Amino acid sequence: TLGWILTNQGSPETGLLLLRRAVGQGPNDPNIIYHLAAALNKTGQRNEAIKLLTPLVSSEAEFSEKAEARRLLNELSKS
Repeated sequence: TLGWILTNQGSPETGLLLLRRAVGQGPNDPNIIYHLAAALNKTGQRNEAIKLLTPLVSSEAEFSEKAEARRLLNELSKS
């Protein structure tokens, strides 16, 4: 999504706004939830990112970026 591209190319605040909208439209997509958590982390909202990642990583749902989500949660949990 455009929100994810912006998050990774230096505009995480704008990306965050778009990703929040995307989650509102499809809240069950784990990839979008992971992208939102990453954007939250990049904008300094670590605790909110952890709140999203914890149930996402511990769920049985499989998604293409689950390993990345797990790595981000582990990194944030160590800080």
